[in-house]
Amino acid sequence: MIILEIMMLVGVVALGLYASVSDCLYGIIKNKIILAFLTYAVLLNAIYYGFFVSDIICDYALNNAIVWCMVLALYFSDTWAGGDCKMCIAVAMLYPARYYCSINGQNSTLFMIVMLAFFIGYLYLVIDAIICLLSHKITVTKKYLANSLIRFFTSYLTALIYITGISLLLQALLPEGYAPNPALLIFVYMCIAWLVSSKKIFRNKYIWGGVLIIDIVLCFVFRVIPISTDYRLYLIIAVLLLLQIIIRLRNYRTVLASDIQPGMILSTASSITLMQAKVNCISELSKENLGNRLTPEQAEMIRTWGTRYNVNLTIVRKIPFAGFIFLGTIIYFVIWSVLK
Repeated sequence: MIILEIMMLVGVVALGLYASVSDCLYGIIKNKIILAFLTYAVLLNAIYYGFFVSDIICDYALNNAIVWCMVLALYFSDTWAGGDCKMCIAVAMLYPARYYCSINGQNSTLFMIVMLAFFIGYLYLVIDAIICLLSHKITVTKKYLANSLIRFFTSYLTALIYITGISLLLQALLPEGYAPNPALLIFVYMCIAWLVSSKKIFRNKYIWGGVLIIDIVLCFVFRVIPISTDYRLYLIIAVLLLLQIIIRLRNYRTVLASDIQPGMILSTASSITLMQAKVNCISELSKENLGNRLTPEQAEMIRTWGTRYNVNLTIVRKIPFAGFIFLGTIIYFVIWSVLK
């Protein structure tokens, strides 16, 4: 059994190292490599859970189900690329269930890998932005600061409306006396705050207004005032939204049009430039998310146009989340080592 667990952990390390390097150098994680690791995981799991630890297979299934749901949500919201999502799923499948952290008697904690990946990513972006501010590589105008503060307060209040709705729905759906994993709940609330700040659709007055009406109705139905006494929740959301303001300062970089590559994401301004120049491959404004990554054909047409005009284009910086997922996995394992 120990040999199998070592083989699984070696697989996690090998996948993490490959994905981190490939994502940083080339911006891709090859599907055939991920498939090889998934096959490796299935074979080891069949022996490991079939013959040695069948009593904890439910823990394994529940943890993987939670990670899968989180990863799919991140993929369909254009937050993580497909390669990052598939890597995270493979890591979850390879990670042995006997090494899950147990917090307050709950073993469904593997989702913390995703949480830690987000935290490390945010920390990386914030430090990078602060260094650039101090070195005067970027500047903050009064207009940007004023607009950012207005957006902060509106996003904060809007996020609380959605979070209140989620809390009331959980109260309605969960069995009486059942307390959901607090860490998972905080992560869900953080994701809601992030989505509200980054996706315009969640700031649509008709949508959040509808949610607010539902909140009010549910408050009367359950006869509760949905105000949390845990100040940490409000603090975490506020810090998250403030960090986004800082991160946006370093959200872009400039490249020559002749150097554009597949997978890059144009800024909204650059997509307007190309549309005005009548570059046929660009027919709509970039929303600056993963759903707007350039195809090989689009990149080729932009490069061809760029060879005739020496023009700089602004693209959205790629965040190497594969490395952050790997680091999150290592930290999770260290936490288990301390708590065991």
